[in-house]
Amino acid sequence: RMVEYERGVYGLPEAMEELRGEQARVRFRDQDIARLATSLNHAQSLVEDLHVENRRLRELAGIPLASAVDVGDLKTRDAAELDRLRALKVQHEHEIQQLEDERLRLKTQLRMHALQTGEDAVRMRVEGSRKGGDYGMDDRDMDGDIDVFEHMTPQEMVRELRKMKYETARAKRALAEAEKYNTQR
Repeated sequence: RMVEYERGVYGLPEAMEELRGEQARVRFRDQDIARLATSLNHAQSLVEDLHVENRRLRELAGIPLASAVDVGDLKTRDAAELDRLRALKVQHEHEIQQLEDERLRLKTQLRMHALQTGEDAVRMRVEGSRKGGDYGMDDRDMDGDIDVFEHMTPQEMVRELRKMKYETARAKRALAEAEKYNTQR
């Protein structure tokens, strides 16, 4: 520093800036020490509480204060129980994953079955219209509207059928809720 001072590179402004930095570092260290002291005091208080509790429990159990209690066996049992619970957790996670995979597989199968059933119904309706039959359906469907499938492509028919299924399911839920409400009254 003396060399820098003699060259005129290190002067009073630089020294003051360095001093401010060191003061800030000391303040930070003092705050850290205060925080650690508070934490240490709290831990010491907990240790004292445990010591009093331990002494009281020994009196109740009839164990002399001077005798040592072997906690190694307790630690071993706790570790074994912890290992067992961890293994059980892994097993349950594996079972949950298998059940989730099965749920997704069944959901996909259900969707494919519903789609196939809908496509079959549309195909039967279209074929019935071409042959002049109605396959149990009137030429006027859906509140008197003219047959909705007559001028549709198969893709449009599938979309329309999906909409109908959704609306039917929604109506069934509303009906079930209404029936439930009426039975509760």
